[in-house]
Amino acid sequence: MCCSSFLKPLGSDGAGQNEPPCFSPGDGVVQHSNGFGLRQYSGVFAAVVLLFFLATPTVYALDGDDDGVDDLYDNCPSDPNPDQEDFDNDLVGDACDASPEIPNDADDDTIVDLADNCPDDVNLDQSDNDEDGLGDVCDPDDDNDGAIDHEDNCPIDSNPMQEDADANGLGDACDPNFPVGYMAETVAFAMNIILEANPPGGNGLISKLTGKGGVLSRVSNAVNAFESGLIDVYTYLDELESALDKLDAFNNQLSAKTSNGQIGSMDSIALMSASGDLRLTIDSLVTATGM
Repeated sequence: MCCSSFLKPLGSDGAGQNEPPCFSPGDGVVQHSNGFGLRQYSGVFAAVVLLFFLATPTVYALDGDDDGVDDLYDNCPSDPNPDQEDFDNDLVGDACDASPEIPNDADDDTIVDLADNCPDDVNLDQSDNDEDGLGDVCDPDDDNDGAIDHEDNCPIDSNPMQEDADANGLGDACDPNFPVGYMAETVAFAMNIILEANPPGGNGLISKLTGKGGVLSRVSNAVNAFESGLIDVYTYLDELESALDKLDAFNNQLSAKTSNGQIGSMDSIALMSASGDLRLTIDSLVTATGM
């Protein structure tokens, strides 16, 4: 018997019938020692080893350019650059950087991508209404209130419940209450057109009308302060003039977006008309001072 038995063959003593398998030296087979004539299986261990390796996944590092740097960490995965040089520190290696001495600026707004809060959208002023690190022109929720800008009745002022007491389309959070309150209806009209068109950077247009320093808040603050005696007429006129300057900025941005096709001609005409109405209202406030 080639192995010591744990269980003896079935016999008069009533013991179990099987024993552990045994190895036959020289023939590379496995035999059963109980003498029952079971078929011998050769190459069992070789097959088991093969199956083990086939079932075990192997992770290989990818190095497409054969420069010794794993593609995952290679700043030029398609161009050999074992030293990983990056003169302008823009995370694009010199070997594949079109301008290795000039930091990349994908949107050509003169602000390098690493410092640009909207690297793919032109935004020279880097305005970031909610200060979340994402510029207004590429931030889908400029006031971080959970309402996406194109569905928000106050895209620049937080109003998660979207309250609108007078149902004029402009949320309470950005609808000031002052003697020329009908300006709010014009702004709401313009804002809804922009939201519907949803052009890239449309929030920049909206912020010039409803933002913290937009046309509506500038006029509202000026009127309330003047009527309360908190500012003199000259300061009042200066504030109204700043509102007109903001309106000019709105018109300039609107013209640019119309020229590059981001806003259709019909929407542009409607927005220019709304802007004209706002200007007439502000001009009437200036005229009313008699100055």
